[in-house]
Amino acid sequence: MVIKHNLGIAGRFQTFRKKYISRSGVEAAKELNISQAGISRMENGIDPINSEIIKKLIDKFQLNKQWLLDNIGSPINKAGKLKPTPLLLSEIMDREQALITEVAILKKNFSKLWDVVEHQGKEIDRLNEKNHN
Repeated sequence: MVIKHNLGIAGRFQTFRKKYISRSGVEAAKELNISQAGISRMENGIDPINSEIIKKLIDKFQLNKQWLLDNIGSPINKAGKLKPTPLLLSEIMDREQALITEVAILKKNFSKLWDVVEHQGKEIDRLNEKNHN
C-alpha cells in the first residue's frame, strides 16, 4: 500500500524527522534503512511515504499516524513521548561553517552596497555643483 503523497504530509514527515529522528538526512536515512535521496524525495513530496516507512516510524519513534496523514493530534503517540534529538557536534560545526559563510557574503554585499552609495553621493554632489555654476 502506498500512501498518497502531498506537501502537507511531506512537510510533517520532514518536521518529525528533524525533531525526533535526526536533523541530518544522512543519519535519519540510516535509522530508517533507506537512502538519503529517498528521504529528500519524500520530504519534497516527489515520492510518497509508503506504509513500510510509516510502520517503522510508528514502531521505532512512536509516530502518530493520524498526525502525519491528517494533521490531527500531536506528532507522537501519547504513550511513547520522545524528546527531540539533540544536535550532534558535527551538525553544530556544519551550521557554524554555514553561518560564517553567510556572514562573509553579507559583509561583501554590504561593502559593494556602500561603494554604490558613496558613488551616488559623489554624483549628486557633482550634479549640484554643476547646476549652481
